[in-house]
Amino acid sequence: MDLQSELAIFQLLEDDFRAVALAETTRKVQKDGILTAAVHSVIESPSDDDISLSWTTADAQIAHDQAFAELLQSQEASLAVSRQYAQRLAAAEQKIRIDSEFARKLQDRDYNADGCDVDR
Repeated sequence: MDLQSELAIFQLLEDDFRAVALAETTRKVQKDGILTAAVHSVIESPSDDDISLSWTTADAQIAHDQAFAELLQSQEASLAVSRQYAQRLAAAEQKIRIDSEFARKLQDRDYNADGCDVDR
């Protein structure tokens, strides 16, 4: 592989690692929020206003999580398309190398068949 292909592949891998790290951070933040809410609910008895506020907050969090999940899916789809493009590009480069090697060998064979000295 040439340097540009390797760089493209490394960039795709780095993007994948970033997406995974971002998803892991999000899961940790959500887990911490759930644990904090659970601790608060055990310690105090909520009023009607607190319950209403918590429902509103939960609805907002759900909407936020859905939007974030859609963003991650969009990024994953983009990464998949980029990865497929890089694979097609690498395959095309490999085909060109194989074709040029075949053409060179074919020329060498034709050149040698004309009676020319092989050692030259």
